[in-house]
Amino acid sequence: MKKIFSVWFVLLASAALNAQTQRPIVSDIKAEAVSTTAITVTWRLPAAFAKTANVLVYRSTEPIAERETIKRDQPVAEAAPGTTSYRDTVPAYREYYYAVVLKTADGTPYDLILPSVNATIAGVRPENEVQPERIQPESASAREKITDVDPEGLRDQPLPFLNMLPRPPERSTISAETEKAAVSLGSDSAGTPRMTPYVFRNDKIKTESGEDSMLYDIIQTYFIPAQYEAAGAAITDFLQIKRSSDVTARSIFYLGETYYYLGDYRDALSAFLNVQDDFPELAARWIQASIEAYAIPESE
Repeated sequence: MKKIFSVWFVLLASAALNAQTQRPIVSDIKAEAVSTTAITVTWRLPAAFAKTANVLVYRSTEPIAERETIKRDQPVAEAAPGTTSYRDTVPAYREYYYAVVLKTADGTPYDLILPSVNATIAGVRPENEVQPERIQPESASAREKITDVDPEGLRDQPLPFLNMLPRPPERSTISAETEKAAVSLGSDSAGTPRMTPYVFRNDKIKTESGEDSMLYDIIQTYFIPAQYEAAGAAITDFLQIKRSSDVTARSIFYLGETYYYLGDYRDALSAFLNVQDDFPELAARWIQASIEAYAIPESE
């Protein structure tokens, strides 16, 4: 069935290209994410209409496969004749589909839709955030507090308790030198976390499906309400499935935070070391905080 579907697309595309000199149909449409808020759409104009017909760009959250969509929706942009690209600023982090048509002489869209020719068949998301925004250093008064409230005022930071979570696969381990450095720097005898819980911007926006949606649900259900033991267990399970590199990095960072708030500073340090290349400035602060809070039990 897939083979028949593919052949149909090829035949349809070929027919459309052969008819370009007679009909105002753009071709070679492509959409590519260029930032966390923008997608660029490009296309090729038919030579006979390149200098005379305005270009209409349509955006949808579903594939644009029929002309009724063009008749129902308003274009997100109308460009002058000769235009072959458009940079679209999207309203949210999710998949988008595009179609590009030309205006006819009477001012109406030439609403023939040919998937993969003048309409995209694959959804495109804006780029995922990798490097978080710069974090301002904590004030001395904030460091002296036993509890700390996050910027949204959702919750107080809890005191640590024993971590009983299984360990996820790790990309690196703490060296003997790092452990000695932790001891030499000392620890917080009260065992009180000093860091404010951090949530990446990507995980504050609900997506429709996929791994980003799964991580969003974990963070919203367990991590933000400060249910760190449940959050750690859910993230550990989540790390067992196939994931993209940026989602993996964010997940390991959250796991480090859960260890930190559970008082397991050694494993928190290991997690943050795993992602220090992904989030250099942010991870450095949590690595330092974990070292300062780290204490080797007397039994060791």
